[in-house]
Amino acid sequence: MGGVLLFFAIFVASKNTLSLKSSTYEKTFCTLLLAISVQFLFANQPYHFSHLSVKDGLSQLNVTCIYQDKLGYIWFGTRNGLNKFNGNSFEVYWNHADDPHSISSNIINCMAEDAEGNLWIGTENGLNRLDKNKNEFKRYHINQQENKDKNKITSLCLDQQGTLWVGAASEGLFAYTPQGDSLKNISTKELKGNWVNDIIERDHKLYIASYNKGLLIYDLQQQAVVRSFQQNSESLPIPSNRIRKVHIDRKGNIWLGNDTHGVYVIKHDPAEVVCYNTRNGLSNNNVRCINESPSGEIWIGTFDGLNILNPVTNRIQTYRYGTQGTLSHHSIYSILFDRMQTIWIGTYAGGISYYNPYGHLFDFYSPSSSLNKTLGILGPAIEHDGTLYIGAEGGGLITFDLEQQTFQQYILPHNPGESMQSVIKTVYYDKNRILCGTSIGEIYEFNLHNHHFSLIFQNNDRNPIYHISKSISGELIVGSTSPKEGLMFISDTPSLHVQTEFAVKGEGTFRFASVICVCEISNDVFLIGTKEKGLFFYDKINHSLLSYNHTNGLTAKHISSILKDRSGRIWISSMDGGLSEFNITTEQFTTYNEKSGLQSNQVCKVVEGADNSLWISTLNGISRLDLRTRSITNYNKESGIQIQEFSPCAGFRLSDNRIFFAGNNGFTLFNPNDIVTNPNVPPIILDKLYINNKLVCPNDKENVLQENISTQKKIVLNHNQTNITIEYCALNYIFNSKNEYSYKLEGFDSDWNKVGNRRTAYYTNIPAGTYRFIVKGSNNDGIWNEQGSHTGNRCPASSVENLVGLLDIQCRRHCPDRFHHPLFYGEETPAKQHQAQTDGSGSARRVLSGTEPSLHQLLA
Repeated sequence: MGGVLLFFAIFVASKNTLSLKSSTYEKTFCTLLLAISVQFLFANQPYHFSHLSVKDGLSQLNVTCIYQDKLGYIWFGTRNGLNKFNGNSFEVYWNHADDPHSISSNIINCMAEDAEGNLWIGTENGLNRLDKNKNEFKRYHINQQENKDKNKITSLCLDQQGTLWVGAASEGLFAYTPQGDSLKNISTKELKGNWVNDIIERDHKLYIASYNKGLLIYDLQQQAVVRSFQQNSESLPIPSNRIRKVHIDRKGNIWLGNDTHGVYVIKHDPAEVVCYNTRNGLSNNNVRCINESPSGEIWIGTFDGLNILNPVTNRIQTYRYGTQGTLSHHSIYSILFDRMQTIWIGTYAGGISYYNPYGHLFDFYSPSSSLNKTLGILGPAIEHDGTLYIGAEGGGLITFDLEQQTFQQYILPHNPGESMQSVIKTVYYDKNRILCGTSIGEIYEFNLHNHHFSLIFQNNDRNPIYHISKSISGELIVGSTSPKEGLMFISDTPSLHVQTEFAVKGEGTFRFASVICVCEISNDVFLIGTKEKGLFFYDKINHSLLSYNHTNGLTAKHISSILKDRSGRIWISSMDGGLSEFNITTEQFTTYNEKSGLQSNQVCKVVEGADNSLWISTLNGISRLDLRTRSITNYNKESGIQIQEFSPCAGFRLSDNRIFFAGNNGFTLFNPNDIVTNPNVPPIILDKLYINNKLVCPNDKENVLQENISTQKKIVLNHNQTNITIEYCALNYIFNSKNEYSYKLEGFDSDWNKVGNRRTAYYTNIPAGTYRFIVKGSNNDGIWNEQGSHTGNRCPASSVENLVGLLDIQCRRHCPDRFHHPLFYGEETPAKQHQAQTDGSGSARRVLSGTEPSLHQLLA
């Protein structure tokens, strides 16, 4: 996908009336919205998509439909199987020729769920009802000979009374009748033999999108078609009778999708037909799906791109397939907004694209992919006039237009035989020019007008230059890894006077070695960070020099950056000692490192945010230090960060308060104010049950489950079934690897077992008795379903079953000879014999046995 740009356009339309030339439309008009502006708004791009494909377990890349059931699972219909997704893995249902209880076809067209929790699936070869409790399908065919041409199900709709309505290709409309467990044909003249593409219900009426008869409105009480919208309608004619999708928005407007004319909206106030197509901003006229977001925007999937239309402002945002963070394919087949604000988009050949406002925190940019070039590690950057200027180790100077989201590369002048000519270690803006320090001790001036480089300085030993800045007095400050010229002050005069020796009161002069960073904390007073000698304080006026080391509390030797924040506090980051706050008055350091909660002691850069926090890049992630509470929050690849390793010294805050950090494979931009806690409490589902290491299914030979483990409330185990494993999961689809869990077997465990992100509970040798298994979990931001913590007194399942996983377990005692039970012989019961065990998490558990059986129970 390298080099392909995402086209993200916004169209602002004004209403103008367009006369329709066809005689069919002479009695009315169709309002077209004429585009008055087009602009690319990558800088304000609100949606940055992640993807799921076959490598993640999806059965096929063509995702035709998406549905969320009552439990919270996401179902994906494809042209090669039905997929159930729990956020961690896919369970796929395929047709098997020798199994009549398998799904009738692998080509899935539509889905719906009834009040009993059965999932209805329309396929290319008939209708299927999935009993999720038993994991079995029952098939229904319009044509009993299973003629695929006569059994293609195209749409499903459950009305307010619970009736399932079924649309079929070339066979019209059907209703499922529970009494006869069959499909009844609705044989009105308008529907007979018609191809029904889509059905929705509002106010006891079905709105039916037909293939060749426009929009039909079927009154459920009158059991008749009471109105239609067609090309030749006297009132409000529409451009085409071929309707693919129908949607009614919250204001009652009817949206119709067509495969050649785009979208037309039948409005009631005022009564008119409004059209959207490629002439006024739609990306393509072949519309394949329509849905409405919780905020009221209309999302339109087309053959070529996703369109988000604001019906109030008539602005259309267009997204097309492209580079990192864009859609996974240009053709959009299905759109779902789930109950926790995740947007799921099914594509024709790219699998699934999805987005959640709580799941996308860090925008990632890869100049190498966009330019289709190998650029090397990215380093420090500066911002000037809406453009980032980024130094690259091998790629020269990279520019990034923040509005247009475009990259350019500028190569340093080539010196024959010089292998390091385009390795830029640092950049600095100065008077309409960018100064670039290189790995061979050079400083180039990049002219912002003609984009040419000019060599203006080279140090004597050609060691890499890591720092360029200007002092308050106007001297150029240059830091390099030179052992003798590590710090240079260069007077910007025609003669370029260079100072490398610095007077020290009572000791002559001093030369700094291996300088990485310099911070002027007041006029001619500097803190100097080095690569090997730690931190220095130098007063250029009074000629005083101090060094800081472990005796002052600074254990670091390799300083990576120095920051003076808005409150005057001094912060020192290092590659070997974490982050330290320097009290200039007491000359003491307070250090934050791995022991304090920082995810790494190797800190690349510290940047002050506008949110009263410090943002810290480490080699393997980003940390936030809240300056009010001094608490630390860590973000890594499990938080969506895509940089593999961050670069030392490479970070700063932009003028719009976004934070920039660079690394080996690109850079990230983020606004600290956009990083908010995910408030959604995920439901916990019991997913699988194993007995003696074997998976248990409903009604198998183990005879433990009569329905799916996710819905069954109680199991009874025999004496030889006391080694059990229960798999569970939180249906949180945002960074689900950060979900955490605690579980307890009441009557067995004395306390909760806190197992981190492990999704399995193990129990062995459970004594006879009655128990309750409870599991609770958190989302990716540590928001727990705290109701689960109140189940110690066996609160009713109904009060918590939507949040915690519950399962009552009864274990029977083995009594081959009823008169050899230990109660009759005064032997120790298994509970008394049982010692503390572990469940694999390392936490010991004391067994609390259930009530011993009475003599009456034993003899029963």
